[in-house]
Amino acid sequence: MASEKKLAITAQNTWTDTIEVAYGNGVALDASASTGVGTVVLQRSLDGTNWIDIMSKSINNSADGGDYLPLTVMSVRAGIKTGGFTSGTINVVLRTRWS
Repeated sequence: MASEKKLAITAQNTWTDTIEVAYGNGVALDASASTGVGTVVLQRSLDGTNWIDIMSKSINNSADGGDYLPLTVMSVRAGIKTGGFTSGTINVVLRTRWS
C-alpha cells in the first residue's frame, strides 16, 4: 500500500515523518506555497540516523516536485534544512509512487 506524509512547514529544520521505501518503489515529492519561500530537500537514510540529500527544490511562492527511484531499501524524508527557510508556509507532500 502506498504511504503518504504531509506537512505545512513554517520554520527551518522541519521534516516530514519518514517513509520506508522498498527497492523499485518510487518516491514522489511535491512542494507548493502561495506565500512561502525556501528550499525543500528530499533526504535518504540507510540507518535512520545519517541523512544524505538526494534532491532539492527552490520554492518561491510557487510549486515544484520530483521523483526518486531507490535501488535498495531505505528511509526517506522531506523538509527544510537549517538556513533553507525564508518566510511563509510551504506545503510538502511525500509519498510512495507504487505499492
